[in-house]
Amino acid sequence: MPRLSRRTLLRSMGVAALAAATTRIPAASAAESLRAVYHLTPPAGWLSDPQRPIRADGQYHLYYLHSDQNNAAGWWQHATTTDNVSFTDRGAAIPLIPDFPVWTGSGVVDAANTAGFGANAIVVLATQPTGGDRYDQEQYLYYSTDNGYTFTAYGPPVIDNPDHNDWFRDPKIHWDSARSEWVAVIGRQQATWFYTSPDLIHWTHVSVFSYTSPNIGGMECPDLFEMTADDGTRHWVLGASTQGDYSGQPDTFAYWTGTWDGTAWSSDNRDPQWLDWGWDWYAAVTWPNAAAPTPAATPSPG
Repeated sequence: MPRLSRRTLLRSMGVAALAAATTRIPAASAAESLRAVYHLTPPAGWLSDPQRPIRADGQYHLYYLHSDQNNAAGWWQHATTTDNVSFTDRGAAIPLIPDFPVWTGSGVVDAANTAGFGANAIVVLATQPTGGDRYDQEQYLYYSTDNGYTFTAYGPPVIDNPDHNDWFRDPKIHWDSARSEWVAVIGRQQATWFYTSPDLIHWTHVSVFSYTSPNIGGMECPDLFEMTADDGTRHWVLGASTQGDYSGQPDTFAYWTGTWDGTAWSSDNRDPQWLDWGWDWYAAVTWPNAAAPTPAATPSPG
């Protein structure tokens, strides 16, 4: 089988290092301000995991974990951009509720109204600690009918934590057009769990991909996507940010090539490859560009 190299993966993904400025600052001010001009930065305080950008109303909607106090419980902050160079802060999209912070997840445009919130509603799954207990991580649904500016909470978790494990987080969802269903990938300790759904609300656990060697800790911000290699062949890729320092590797994005059959993942090789060797290249997500469904990658600044 043709090998999907790190170079091919980076080039095909069109790596975009969004680190980002949430106010529009002209390039001329670069020498006058300590704020980055061509990257996304928060209005103040703390920025962490980026969520997959969503294309709606002619622009990209970017969401990221944020708190105006460093290391405090956070929420989903919202910014928009038309060029991925300059950004406009839009405030909190999913605000903080005391003892109920919003953690990483992902959103999709539900064009076919599978969830029943309206055609083209933006539907988000995000990890939150049920009852304020960080050890009881479950997946909650939010939806927006105004192109992602405000979100409404659906209610109870749509994916329960089956064993109340303290590592059950960061759902990445995508539409499987070959099987007409949604797929969610959720990070676990030394494993990834896969779920499918017809409507983004009712989910079925279908399989587990687990690994014990090398020890790279738990999976955070997992991702599952298909892409084209240099020779034109199509390949599935499973990736996640991991704790590689357990085995002398960087804490960064590990990935496997393999096969996804709609219910289970099969790797070409049990040992992961590494997309980048930078220790700050963490919590990356892929996202389609406006012209074609070719993934691009967005790493967290740390």
